[in-house]
Amino acid sequence: MIADYTRDSQAAPNSSLQGFSLIEVLIVLALLSLLILLNLPTLSRLKEQQVHQQAASQLEQLIKLGREQALYQQSTITLCPTTNQVNCQTNWQFPLILFLDQNQNNQRDHDEPVIATFTLPHAIQLIWNRGNHLSFYGASGIAASNGTLSFCTPHISRQFILNRQGRLRQTTQPCTF
Repeated sequence: MIADYTRDSQAAPNSSLQGFSLIEVLIVLALLSLLILLNLPTLSRLKEQQVHQQAASQLEQLIKLGREQALYQQSTITLCPTTNQVNCQTNWQFPLILFLDQNQNNQRDHDEPVIATFTLPHAIQLIWNRGNHLSFYGASGIAASNGTLSFCTPHISRQFILNRQGRLRQTTQPCTF
């Protein structure tokens, strides 16, 4: 006897195997959309914190590199903002350049090598309270007295405080501009 499979395959489906109605799917999609919209500000804040943390870490490494190179080479190393890789500017929003300042004029001459550069993300404000440059001397560390480099966004603030020897510590005190 040969079984007839065609008749069984055309049978009505079980009621337990039915799918969702269109209204149920639309309600679930509306709820998911609402949850996503409510979490967008949180996701935006997390991204801002990540960018801030990464830039702060890079800036800290740049400052420490400047101090280490000054001590290693027993020379003056200068960190300053610049638009042309030569002249130091007063606006710390410009790209930063770390260079060997052999004649200690706080400007990069063409024979003075660049050690490193750093460009800040757009949302971050950077202010050094001691002028347009930060110089490290090989024998003593930092050239100026204690200084504060304020590193701020609208929601996050951090300050790098340098002592006279060029040692760095951080605080999360609010920025005051």
